[in-house]
Formats: sequence, C-alpha cells, structure tokens
Amino acid sequence: MESSLRIEPRRTAMRLSQFGTLFCAVFLAACQTVPPKPIPPKPVLRAAPADQALLYLFRPELDQVDRADTPMLLVNAKPVVRLSHMTYLEIELSPGRHVIALEPGQRDSSRWRTQFALEVQPGVSYFAAVWNPKQPSARGNAVPLMVGPGVFIPMYLDGFGRDRGGAKIEPVDSDVGLDALRGLERASQLP
Repeated sequence: MESSLRIEPRRTAMRLSQFGTLFCAVFLAACQTVPPKPIPPKPVLRAAPADQALLYLFRPELDQVDRADTPMLLVNAKPVVRLSHMTYLEIELSPGRHVIALEPGQRDSSRWRTQFALEVQPGVSYFAAVWNPKQPSARGNAVPLMVGPGVFIPMYLDGFGRDRGGAKIEPVDSDVGLDALRGLERASQLP
C-alpha cells in the first residue's frame, strides 16, 4: 500500500497567484491616498471706511502651541475679545498709533503676554497674525508652510521639550492675511 501525497504544481501555482492578487489588492487599498480637504473660499471683507482703518487680527490654524488658551486681546489697554484658536476679529481704529496687546486668561500660559504698536492710516485695511513662531516638533529647523495657494510662511520646529518662547503679533500683507482667514471663525467683540 502506497501512501503518497500528490502535489499538483498547477493548482499550487494558481493558489499562490490568487493569494498574491488578493495581497496586492489589500495592500493597494491600504495605500490609497486620502483626498485633501477642500480649500474654503476667501472671506468677503468690507472696505475700510474713509475716516477709519480696519485691523484684521487672527489666530491661524497652523499655530499649535496652547490651542486651548483664549488670551484677552486689548486695544489701547481696553479689553476687546478673548481670542480663541482659529478665529479672527475685525477692529475699526481711528488714524494714529495704537497698542495691541494680549494678556493670558486665568488658566492660560504666560507665553501670551505680548504687545505690538501699530500706526494706521484712514481708509486702509491691516492684517496681523497672533501665533507662537516656535511650533512643537521633533526637529529643530524652520520649514516653509503653505497657508494658501502660493503663500508660504516659516514654521519653526523646535521639539516639545524645548522652550517654545512666547506669542507674537506679526503684521502680514493683505494677500497673506486674506488667505489665512480662510476657514477661520469670526470672533465676537465684548460688549
């Protein structure tokens, strides 16, 4: 009595081929790219009045430091709004010099304590970003970050354990400002 295990090379090859096809299909499905989220339209902003200036102040999405904080924004030492992450504010200013300041809230990091002087002209719109230029990362380099079509700003990568410095209020040109306002919520001023 002869006991033999018969291996059919054709069947084995076919099964391996089917397994390979299945493996490739699963692998390719796992590697599928996720389409980028659509770019929101630029907000429609009003023109500055002939006798006043407009300041658009914003906390961009790219600012990842202390996102939960809501520092108080002051204009000429008067409280205006608690500025949340991914919000912007339109402020009407009389011509001349103004001091824009941030003060940390009760539970906020002291990194928010900063101020910025701005000289404004009537009939002109200004844009300024509120952010921490030292963003957390594992590296210690600056890389260009796209904030809109063809618009890049430097993003500093300094690692989580290192000093992340303080927040800054930085003026930006109107093209960068308009692109940065995409997808941000408008903050409501204090009464």
